[in-house]
Amino acid sequence: LRKLKILCVHKLVCHKEFFFHNLLENKVSSVAEYAKKRGISNETIKKFMLGAAPDEWDSTLKFLSTKDYTQDEMLEAGVILRNPENNNIYDRFRNRLIFPIKDELSRTVGFSARTINDNEKEAKYVNSPETPIFRKSKILYAMDIAKDNIRKLDFSIICEGQLDVIAMHIAGINNAVAPQGTSFTSEQAAILKRYSNKVYICFDDDDAGRKAILRAIEILLSLDMEPF
Repeated sequence: LRKLKILCVHKLVCHKEFFFHNLLENKVSSVAEYAKKRGISNETIKKFMLGAAPDEWDSTLKFLSTKDYTQDEMLEAGVILRNPENNNIYDRFRNRLIFPIKDELSRTVGFSARTINDNEKEAKYVNSPETPIFRKSKILYAMDIAKDNIRKLDFSIICEGQLDVIAMHIAGINNAVAPQGTSFTSEQAAILKRYSNKVYICFDDDDAGRKAILRAIEILLSLDMEPF
C-alpha cells in the first residue's frame, strides 16, 4: 500500500494534470522557452512525458492536497521538502524542466529536474531522493522506451544524461539510455544484458567522462558483455 501511494503521487504530478500539462499548454513559460531553444518538440515532450515545474514554492503541495494526499505522503514520495530550521514545507522542483524517470513497466518512479538558468550558484540538476520505489543505481533513463529497439538492434547506447538521450532519439537513434549521472552500476548493466550483450558508451570527453567510461567497461566485462 505504501509503494502504491508513492506510485500514485508520481503518476499524478507527472501526467496530464500537472508537470506535463504545464509544459505542453503554457507556451510562454520560461521552461517552455528553454525546451524550444533546446530543439524539444511537442512530439518529444509527449514521447518522454517531459514537464515543467511551475515557478512557485508550493504548487505541487497545493495540487496534491486537492487530491487528498497528506504532507507526510508527499514527503515520503520526495516531491516536497521540509526545512529543518524553520519547519516550512516547499516544493522540491521549481521553475525547472522535468524528466520523469520511469521503470521498465513505464511507471514513473522519480524525477530529474534541470535548471533553465545559467546561475552558477544553482544546482544544474535536482533529483528525486531514494524512496521505496526509486533506487537510482537500479534504473536507466528511457529504458522503457528503448528496450524493444535494443533487442531488435542487438546493442544499446549509454549516454551521460537525459538531454543526451533525448537528442539521440530525436536523431532516430532509439536504443539510447542513461544512468542517473555517470555512475553506471552493475545492476544497470544487468538490465541491459537482458536485451543485448553489446553496449556502446557515449559519455563526455572530459576527465569525469573518461573515468566513467573506464569504470563502465570494467563493469560490462565483469558480466561478459561487449563494450564499445
